[in-house]
Amino acid sequence: GLEYDDKGAIARGGQINESLLQKLNQLTYYKKQGPKSLGKEWLDEQFWPLIDTRLKDRDVLRTLVEHMSDQISLSLASSKIGNGKVLVTGGGAYNDFLMERIRTKTEFEMVIPDPEMIEMKEALIFAFLGLLRLLDQKNILSKVTGAKSASISGALYNGQQS
Repeated sequence: GLEYDDKGAIARGGQINESLLQKLNQLTYYKKQGPKSLGKEWLDEQFWPLIDTRLKDRDVLRTLVEHMSDQISLSLASSKIGNGKVLVTGGGAYNDFLMERIRTKTEFEMVIPDPEMIEMKEALIFAFLGLLRLLDQKNILSKVTGAKSASISGALYNGQQS
C-alpha cells in the first residue's frame, strides 16, 4: 500500500530468501556482454515471474536489495573506473539500505549528490532525447542498447487536445 520503501526501511527488516536470490543472480542477462539494455518487456517476461507472491513483502524487498547490491558491486569490480568514485543518482540514491549494502561489497566510494542533482539528471536526459527527436537525429544508439540498429524514438504532438 506504499508508493516506495522509504530509505529501504522495509527491506532492512526482511530476511534474504536464498532461493530467490540465486534465481535472480543467475539470470542470463548478467552473463551477456554489452552493449545491452533492459526494458519493461524483459522485466515482465524474465524478472517478475521469479518473484514468489507467497513471500512476505519485506523478505522480497530484502532479497531484491541484496540482488541489486550484488549486481552493482560485480559491475563495478569489472569496470575500468579510474578514480574509484561512483556518482549515484536516481531513486536508489535515496535508499539508505541499498547504499549500505553496496558499500559493504565494493571498495569504490559512493558519491551521492544533493537532491536537486539526483532529480535533475533524469529530466536532463529525457530533455536531451526529446531535443534529438525534434532535430530528427537518432536517440537510440545500437552500440549502447544492443538494438539491431540505431533509431529515432519518440512521438511529436502539435499540442492540440482531442
